[in-house]
This record gives sequence, structure tokens and C-alpha cells, in this order.
Amino acid sequence: MKKLNLEKLQLAAEDVLQRSQLAEIYGGYGGSGCNINNCSPTVRCCPGDECSTADVGVCQTRS
Repeated sequence: MKKLNLEKLQLAAEDVLQRSQLAEIYGGYGGSGCNINNCSPTVRCCPGDECSTADVGVCQTRS
């Protein structure tokens, strides 16, 4: 696979995600495949969250 040269894209600082931001989107290290918004029997919430019983299909922070 060919490597990309990001310098050629001339991205501004605000166009680049920081590692912590990317981890939230991608699901952390290793790509856990979790979802930050919606859940179902086949789609799980991210660690620290759970599928809401009151608002079915929505991930919420574990209490």
C-alpha cells in the first residue's frame, strides 16, 4: 500500500484531528467498533456507555 504525504494536502491546523478526537470517533485504540450514539442488539455502545432502556436505541453514560 502506498503511503500518503499529508503535507501535500496543505491542511490548516483546524482541519486536522488530534489523537484524542480521533479515538472518540474511531472507538479508541484498536478500533473497537463501538457506537457513540445509537445501539441495538447488533450495535454496541462504547465502553463506559450503555444502551438506554428509557430511550430505546440511544447510548448513554453508565450511571
